[in-house]
Amino acid sequence: DLMLVVDKIYESKKIYFFGNFFTQSVSMQLQIALSYLGKECIAMYSLEQQKEVISSVEENDLIIVTSIAGSFLKEQLDTMRMISKTKAYIIVITQAQEFPYCDKVHKLLKVGNNHNSLVGKFSITYIFEILEALYHLKYGVKENK
Repeated sequence: DLMLVVDKIYESKKIYFFGNFFTQSVSMQLQIALSYLGKECIAMYSLEQQKEVISSVEENDLIIVTSIAGSFLKEQLDTMRMISKTKAYIIVITQAQEFPYCDKVHKLLKVGNNHNSLVGKFSITYIFEILEALYHLKYGVKENK
């Protein structure tokens, strides 16, 4: 599943990261690494700004929504509805079993379980670290030549 995410990142014109503050900060290291390798990454901290940026998402873009326990997925219904209407490829990383618009997601990476958010926190942090390493191994060297 992680190699699929790496390939989608490579194939995409822009990568958009959505989520609450913790997941936005965890994804920042990946965003920085991808930016150095020539990928355009967009991440907004304000929930209102996240809604505003959705209008610029295009078909060849990738959206990564991260929500440990699923609160972003369940509480930011306007944002999730707007995301689900884009033509971008949508990946959700969460430990939530079900959430609104889950049928509109192209790839779901389920981490941890609903009962322990600490496991989900560590899992999500680890996933972003692994994605960075895998992307660099598969595409980074070619991009820097």
